[in-house]
Amino acid sequence: MFKKSFYKETQENIVEEIKEDLVRLVLTHLPHLQLSKVRQDDLWEFIAIKLNNRLLKDALNETLSSKFSKVDELPTLNGPFIKTLYDKLFKDFKKRLVFKVNNNTSPLIEFNYGSNRTMDLFDEPVEKMLCKLYDMESQSIELLSKISLENLEETYRTELTPDFEDSSKYHENDKAAKKRLSIDTEKDDIYKQQLQKQVASVMKLEAENKRLLALNQQLLEDMGSTR
Repeated sequence: MFKKSFYKETQENIVEEIKEDLVRLVLTHLPHLQLSKVRQDDLWEFIAIKLNNRLLKDALNETLSSKFSKVDELPTLNGPFIKTLYDKLFKDFKKRLVFKVNNNTSPLIEFNYGSNRTMDLFDEPVEKMLCKLYDMESQSIELLSKISLENLEETYRTELTPDFEDSSKYHENDKAAKKRLSIDTEKDDIYKQQLQKQVASVMKLEAENKRLLALNQQLLEDMGSTR
């Protein structure tokens, strides 16, 4: 049997070290469920920064308690790598979930992916969090499908040509049009509020990213000055 390369072994050790924090951060921020690709990328980078700081802190603590510095051995994690890592963790988990549910012999645990009872099939916190993420992803897909269907129905309604030959129908259609206009105005206000919240959230995220990057830089400078 071939011996694992040093790079492969180091990568597996890092994955094992950060996977619980990674899944917890994904469960908190849900980058994979954001509708905007830009928003998704920003959140993956934010999670990468969080994990980099966690690894750096652990390495500094280990360096203080030993004669060897672990800081120089640390890789720099980025958003795409973290996303790829999470996707693999989630894909492997889904295989285990299907296997466990299909082989479940307990009458107390129902066949319901992502439910609290299904979580009872797992012992590790990481597995339970992944089970919750699976459930949330399924709900998100269902919600997006409903929104798409509602948008399609609205398109059909607005594109139908009304019959104005009868004056009574005209007044009824006029009232209906005014009502739709009022509803659309309310929807626009809601969308504007949501957009403002998203902009504020992105600005807050950018500020947090800058703060964490500055902290990273300060830690590196402090380490350099103590050598």
